[in-house]
Amino acid sequence: MKIRFMLAAGTLAAALLLAGCSASSTSSASSASSTASSTPASSAAVSQETASSETEAQTLESLLGSDYVDYISETILMNMENRMDLEPEVEYYPVINDAPLTDYVTIDENLPFEVNEDGDVVITFDAGVVADESHGEQFFILPALNK
Repeated sequence: MKIRFMLAAGTLAAALLLAGCSASSTSSASSASSTASSTPASSAAVSQETASSETEAQTLESLLGSDYVDYISETILMNMENRMDLEPEVEYYPVINDAPLTDYVTIDENLPFEVNEDGDVVITFDAGVVADESHGEQFFILPALNK
């Protein structure tokens, strides 16, 4: 029964991914930030199998530019502020404490990330790192500057 459920879930995920790939879409910074606030992490991030070969050759610097640490910090902080405006029950520690994101996470070349099907960077923080643990994992989509 458990295997059948896992196979059905995998088939559903593959169908959703294929449906998303076949739909035509336009991307902009505003749609990226609205997608980041409304799409669950599991559907926003590319599966490990399809992204692993691409992300091995790509780095945060190659995707986001030489000033990627500031770009990541500023973009994620802006997304946090926007989400708090839309969902006041979610409080992000860097925003409510008026502190830099780097007080809560290390942003360097070792920061784990994935690249979604649009070529944008997806960064996920474990539950409790940047917001209350009850709100689960927090993920952010950053438009790649060097696509």
